[in-house]
Amino acid sequence: MSLDAFTSRSYAQGMVIELTSEDQNRLAELAQATQRSEAEVAREAMHWFLAPQEPHSAIIARARRDVLEGRTIDHDELFTEIDRMLAE
Repeated sequence: MSLDAFTSRSYAQGMVIELTSEDQNRLAELAQATQRSEAEVAREAMHWFLAPQEPHSAIIARARRDVLEGRTIDHDELFTEIDRMLAE
């Protein structure tokens, strides 16, 4: 099995996003300044935007599971415990 089978969908598929005219101009200017295509600049921008989001989404998903499974602590209990720890 080739590596492509694990890492991509059809190369013919894509995504269309709507940019404001201001962002479209910024993208075009950056692409021209770096001698890259607008698509390449947009892909890189999405990569750098999504990378730090992934750990946050995992934390949020875990927190939602905790709530659904009853692993929570009452607000007053939490601050009582914090106050106790700070007093030590």
